[in-house]
Amino acid sequence: MLEEVEAEIFAWASRRTKLVQEFTRYSRKLKEDLEKMPANWVGMAMAQSAMAGVFGNPGTLKKCLAAVRAQLSDEACAFISSFLDNPWRFSFFTVTERHGNDFYTVHDHFAGEDILLQSKSVTTLLRENKHRFFTLLFKNASCWQAYGIVMFLDGFVPEDLVYFARSANPALYEAQGPSAVAIAKPVPFQFLFAYSQMPAVMHGDSPVLFTTSIIPVPDPMAIVLPDENFKEEKNNVLKFAFGGESFFDSIVFYLDIDRKLAILSAASGGKYRDGVGILGPYVQLPPEPQNSISPLVLLAAGKILGLKNPVEYYENLFSEKVPKKETKNLELVNRALRAISVRHNRGEPIKAESFAREFDIPVDLANQMIGILGNMDADMSISLEYRIEGYVPPPPVIRYSMKGSFEHNVLFDLDFDLESTRLYDAKRPGRAGLLSENDLSPIVPLTVFPSQVDDIFEKYWERDDRTLLLYTMYLLRKNGDAYHEAREYASEVLRIFHQAVLPDKDRQSIDFFIRKYSRFIHQVLCPLGLAETGPIKDFKDIRAGTYRLRSTEFFRTWLIWKD
Repeated sequence: MLEEVEAEIFAWASRRTKLVQEFTRYSRKLKEDLEKMPANWVGMAMAQSAMAGVFGNPGTLKKCLAAVRAQLSDEACAFISSFLDNPWRFSFFTVTERHGNDFYTVHDHFAGEDILLQSKSVTTLLRENKHRFFTLLFKNASCWQAYGIVMFLDGFVPEDLVYFARSANPALYEAQGPSAVAIAKPVPFQFLFAYSQMPAVMHGDSPVLFTTSIIPVPDPMAIVLPDENFKEEKNNVLKFAFGGESFFDSIVFYLDIDRKLAILSAASGGKYRDGVGILGPYVQLPPEPQNSISPLVLLAAGKILGLKNPVEYYENLFSEKVPKKETKNLELVNRALRAISVRHNRGEPIKAESFAREFDIPVDLANQMIGILGNMDADMSISLEYRIEGYVPPPPVIRYSMKGSFEHNVLFDLDFDLESTRLYDAKRPGRAGLLSENDLSPIVPLTVFPSQVDDIFEKYWERDDRTLLLYTMYLLRKNGDAYHEAREYASEVLRIFHQAVLPDKDRQSIDFFIRKYSRFIHQVLCPLGLAETGPIKDFKDIRAGTYRLRSTEFFRTWLIWKD
């Protein structure tokens, strides 16, 4: 039914709302961000924005229904009317439970409640190891469903989206909450997709958050703090510091005499609360920070909404100005660091003398940079007994592309032509038992088979991350014409991904992985028709990984590599 009404709703919204003007304004302002979007993003985002503006606002929906009623069937009009009492809403959510068949229990951080959601897009994104999502939701008879783009925003925390909504429209946020702000002003939220690939800034296992509160004080001069915590005074602003010397341990308190404000700033919620306790005898601050926001949302809100860090004025007031000569030197060093990182990621050789001349930096500094990269590689190394003779592991830029799923990735496409289908059908008896054991149909067409590969991998390894699977495909592609031992394949996986798959680099952990990986090849990839083995004497060969394997003709025909 939704397909029947979409065109009329979108046409009416384009004529009667400021949808096109809004997109044009933000697209001009955020040209760089727009270039990061997928090719079809603008059309999909505009459609989502239009539907949100109509179905998310009962008053607007009544006007739209009156205007388009003549062009629609009675059933379509009844369908539209059903949302007068159930408006659509934007949601920032995380999955809390998986039920199968694209059904999930998710926690809607905007509404503060758990809901039942059906979404194929979420299924796909979970396979790509995404965890936090933003989209437009509507409710049908039994569950909620997503409309339009489902954005993954793993670098953001729920507090970030709350801050973004409150900043976009403070009055509406206070009256109706973050979803209402997104319904009224969807385009800024949609442009957050430009930042979806950026990771959260971490300190150890915890995300870095700028936690701040700014409160009025009747008489700043009545707040007398210990002299040992006083740092300096500028422009009638007093700065005090508590906690440790590092940024992550420090607690900073400002007293703005002229504006009669007290400001507390820290790099985590825990440090903020420590500051509240320390300052308790002198001034009553909010027990929880008014703002708890990540560096990523500060960057995004700055570009999209033109916002600044709430305490940026005070931080800049006390920051030291860097001399122009030093600034130029820093720019040269930063440019060189970016270049050396890119070349290292591509596996290109780097010579200190020529690199120093190219970027106008001292040779000693170039050697130091190369040394740092060498130390990083050494830290990533692991002592392994086996290897595939003659195989050279890919450079970092290739390793970083081992993301996504078997069905959706940047390494290879899948060829569903007649020859691939013939080879697939020929392997059906071998994979039927494995698929049935995993509650999957053994008679699906080849187009459905990729998702089955992902499902079986997830069940065997009990992990969403497909890096191990994709790198195994890469190894089969590079070495698959000849037979090599399963333990050699396992060792090549560990050589560059051991930090992701091993709890420790000790012998016991390595041996356990080799055994499990060897069984994975024999019990999963071979029945699926992607690998084949040479003669196997007994089960000990499988357990030890001493049997030999190579890729199948089906593998070599079906997978079309992109490089």
